[in-house]
Amino acid sequence: MGFRNLPSRRRLACWGALLLLLGAAAPRLARENFLSEGGELAESRRLPEFPGEDAIWVGTEPLSTSEMRGRVWILKVWTFGCVNCVRSIPFTNDLMERYGADLGVLGIHSPEFDWERDLDHLEETMAKHGVRYPSYIDESLDYFFALEATAWPAFYVVDRNLQIRGCWVGEVHEGTIRAGELVALVEQLIDE
Repeated sequence: MGFRNLPSRRRLACWGALLLLLGAAAPRLARENFLSEGGELAESRRLPEFPGEDAIWVGTEPLSTSEMRGRVWILKVWTFGCVNCVRSIPFTNDLMERYGADLGVLGIHSPEFDWERDLDHLEETMAKHGVRYPSYIDESLDYFFALEATAWPAFYVVDRNLQIRGCWVGEVHEGTIRAGELVALVEQLIDE
């Protein structure tokens, strides 16, 4: 191997800079989903009201927030075109099965793109992936913004008095730290 086959100084400098950046990011990358955030809220806030009779629902009769009182809820803000949302469906279904009548789960389908507004495609996707929880169709994203959501998926944990007590943004799977935090809050609220 001759001298000509060695990387140039510039190439070595780029590789060195990349290694330094990776070393600085390593603690954040070690988490199960380094782009995710969330947790129990320092101050709870009231669950926003659902729109009136023009609202579209899939898998349930229209709900009002007053009908939700007295039960712990998870609201999952999602859209069927989001791979992270779809990958979180098994976790959400599992929560429904695990806690039964003690926990309500409601999807808030907030389409990011026009093609995600197709109701038939939404229902096909829900059937294909075994979504067992109903969804409110938030075509205008008004509810998305009322929740102060920032990304898809977002999981809001709501207590029996309709106060939002926690929020996790990003994909969630059983057995991860974030799933454990979410489940711990749900169990705490069920026991209250």
